[in-house]
Amino acid sequence: MSQWYKKHHSFRLRKEDAQLYNHLECSKNKSETIRLMLLFALENMDNEVFEVTEEVSEDNYLKGVVEEIRELKEIQAENHKALMDKISDGVIQTNSTEAIEEEKEEKSDISEESNKENLGSFFDAFGVNL
Repeated sequence: MSQWYKKHHSFRLRKEDAQLYNHLECSKNKSETIRLMLLFALENMDNEVFEVTEEVSEDNYLKGVVEEIRELKEIQAENHKALMDKISDGVIQTNSTEAIEEEKEEKSDISEESNKENLGSFFDAFGVNL
């Protein structure tokens, strides 16, 4: 009985294998070329399985992210609806009008002080003392 590594394998080419045929015909050592091609294919098959597993995990991750985004959109829509309801009820309008009036009062105080300072600077520039 011969050793396993001394076993010869053969295969047939098909009509669509013209590129493979040309490559083998141009190689100096057909047997070695075929052996290297098979080793390369075997290594890439393992990598391909890993890549598929990785793609599946990425798909699952992306599905989770999309689901979270949908949930956030629903929460945002509910919050927006509640806010619009409060605005239509006038709860927020009264608070906001009070805040606007307070801001106007503060601005008017600042404006009066600013006007007095500007007027004083103007008279000082022309040497007028009041």
